[in-house]
Amino acid sequence: KTGTPPRLVAQSINWGKTNITLGDEKPTPFSYRTKEFNPPNVPCYTTQTNAACHNYIKKDLLLSPMFSGDVSGVGPRYCPSIEDKVHRFPNRDSHMLFLEPEWAGSNQIYTNGFSTSLPEKTQLGALRCLRGL
Repeated sequence: KTGTPPRLVAQSINWGKTNITLGDEKPTPFSYRTKEFNPPNVPCYTTQTNAACHNYIKKDLLLSPMFSGDVSGVGPRYCPSIEDKVHRFPNRDSHMLFLEPEWAGSNQIYTNGFSTSLPEKTQLGALRCLRGL
């Protein structure tokens, strides 16, 4: 019922057209036993979907297993796929996406907010509509 977000190659992104988002300056550790916690602040970046991206997704909506009937049931409530967001929230002009490195120093970028089961061609076309991509 859930897809996975496409991964991007960092060098293919125009970072100047995205917005930098830093983590907490002084993050709180999960455990009270942690005495010292000062991880590196690895930035991520944001961009947003737009009408062109939404239209690209809408035209291929039936290629998604959730919409074609190949998969039945209700998808996740708190992290719906991009095709589900476009379908369920037609009045939204955009949806926020976070471009996050998979690990420190990685050139593999996780596209948080763009989980999908759409075919690769549709994913690529929709992503190419986005600022910075």
